Amino acid sequence: MQDPIGALLPEPGIRVAKRNRGIKGIRALNVILSLVLLLAQATSWAKAEKNEQEDQYQQVLIQSFHSLAKAKIHSKYLVDSLSALRRNTEIALESENHVSAILQLEVNRAQLRENIYEPEVASIFSYMLDQQAFALADELFEWALEDGDTDTISRMHYYLAHYYYQLGNWDKAATHLSAIDNKNALTADQGDYATIIFGVTLQNKKKHRAAVKFYDEIKPESPYYVYAQLNRAIAFIRQGWWTDAKIAIDTALKADSSKPSEEFENRLHLVLGYSQLQHEFYRNGRDSFRRITVDSQYADRALLGIGLCALNQGDYAGALNAFNILKNQNKNHISVSEAYLLFAFTHEQMHQTTLASAHYEEAIAYYNGKIRLIDQSLKALENTKVGLSAEIENRLEKHTLALPKYLQLRLRNLEFLHSTIEDAKLKNAIVSAQNQLNQEAKDYLLTQLKSDRGILVSYLSQAQFGQTKLFDTQQ
Repeated sequence: MQDPIGALLPEPGIRVAKRNRGIKGIRALNVILSLVLLLAQATSWAKAEKNEQEDQYQQVLIQSFHSLAKAKIHSKYLVDSLSALRRNTEIALESENHVSAILQLEVNRAQLRENIYEPEVASIFSYMLDQQAFALADELFEWALEDGDTDTISRMHYYLAHYYYQLGNWDKAATHLSAIDNKNALTADQGDYATIIFGVTLQNKKKHRAAVKFYDEIKPESPYYVYAQLNRAIAFIRQGWWTDAKIAIDTALKADSSKPSEEFENRLHLVLGYSQLQHEFYRNGRDSFRRITVDSQYADRALLGIGLCALNQGDYAGALNAFNILKNQNKNHISVSEAYLLFAFTHEQMHQTTLASAHYEEAIAYYNGKIRLIDQSLKALENTKVGLSAEIENRLEKHTLALPKYLQLRLRNLEFLHSTIEDAKLKNAIVSAQNQLNQEAKDYLLTQLKSDRGILVSYLSQAQFGQTKLFDTQQ
């Protein structure tokens, strides 16, 4: 299951101490951080239900798998029991041949129909959803509704809620959660997970107080207790309740029965650190950031936080050290890009005008270079035909971007079907669906690159302003 959790990250952009608010062209950080809530790492791009395009993919999927299931060559997959089907699909899964596993399940539709009330079939239903085979899973759901078994229907509503939750469709996730008639059909962990998802859907609708009531239902012995505490903290921060937020994070860090993993602890410290920075507890913020391990995915943001706290404290040596470490990392990360500007600005605050000027020039050159690379990619992509997915993959790799998981899985499914289906009409329909998904991948990449470009242009203009201001001062 995907972590049902929020994360607070600083919005990109230079941020400086309160005492420097008067400097034009530079946004004050002073911890006036616009904290960005990323719930379950779902973005607007995760909303895959795009009417006609969505319908086309699902229609092609179900027609293709039905066609393959009828082919004699695949009759070897037929089994006479649910246990035999489980063994065969487990073998396919061990080799990570997920499309083959889906095909075997489709060949044995009759077996699944006959055993629709079995909990194992609900798990198969969940697997199909995870592999972006909604159209095939929906058949199982219709059978369950016909059968009328409340337990099976409740389990499937739970899995559908999780499916839409991952896609960022909060309304449909909430609808299916509300449709779970028999909560006893779920395991204790599933019940807690569903409760947190409901809270997250409310937070996405800015109903933070209502969300907290759901998080409060999670008991300390639950493995999801620490997730509930962090999401409580985020809800409190959104409402400006700093003390309650800190108590929630401290509670999660001290949890005994549901001890958080090391990386989850890093996440807790990151949220706490930026919240402390926001409320001008700079010493405490530095301490929180220092607790994040160097191999963490949050290490760069922790370094930026340490530098910002030090800058606000007037510890310029500490700030320069943190920003310099970030600068020397060869990563395509927003924290690294921001460090170039902050490094120059720190020298300016130290009244080292010659060094500040040199580093502003370095930052200007760095941002111009990054913008130039993005412009090249934008031009190449805009001139790329929809079907040329190799160009899209090349650009993704160059800018260390990745397509949303649902899109990767759908492209994989269609690639398998295109290489397997022989019927010309159906093959053409698959190609059409592939082109639609490739266009969606291209649009996604263009959006991401344009967003990155906008951030870099902002940094560039601030670096240029800093340099101009130094020249004016020296004259």
